[in-house]
Amino acid sequence: MRRRRSIAVADRTVLTIVGLALVIAGAAAVAIGAGLLRDIASPDDRLDMSGVDVAASAGWWPIAAGAAALLLILFGLWWILAHRPGTSTKVLGLPGSRSGDRLRIEPDTVAAAAESVLQDDPQVRGASLRLAEEDHALVVVGRVRVAPLADLDTVVRRVDETLGDASRVLGHELAGRVHLTVARRGDVERHVR
Repeated sequence: MRRRRSIAVADRTVLTIVGLALVIAGAAAVAIGAGLLRDIASPDDRLDMSGVDVAASAGWWPIAAGAAALLLILFGLWWILAHRPGTSTKVLGLPGSRSGDRLRIEPDTVAAAAESVLQDDPQVRGASLRLAEEDHALVVVGRVRVAPLADLDTVVRRVDETLGDASRVLGHELAGRVHLTVARRGDVERHVR
């Protein structure tokens, strides 16, 4: 879930910059068309492009242009890969409802609830879980960070109980692939998703 949030932040940042650039360009075009910028630049003024010619003929220009192009290519590839469809699951019908399959639940809310339950445990410093569909089975995938002196058997039992509760809520059997990591000794703050 953290990965998707960071991608959303990057999306908002880039789209804000592009949007502002388009607004400024549009406002400038309207101002030029309305004749509001005549005092600033008249058609008789000529632009001095000699600085561009000097910079483009410099020895560092091809290297800088190549580096900028490579960075843009890498950024474009990252952008495409970050937006590829994940292995998330579809909305699931809740079992036992009298209305048939009309009551539905988002799997991400179940994963978020499981994270919250695990983070309430004093031995757990943080949890990041998601629900994925692998080979037509629902799998809880993620990471739980525990305190340095935590009783791992107790934490594992707590994770199993939480996954069992999530399985009962969904009405589907859940498998788990949850990695336990140990927090550093000085890391006393609890991180919330």
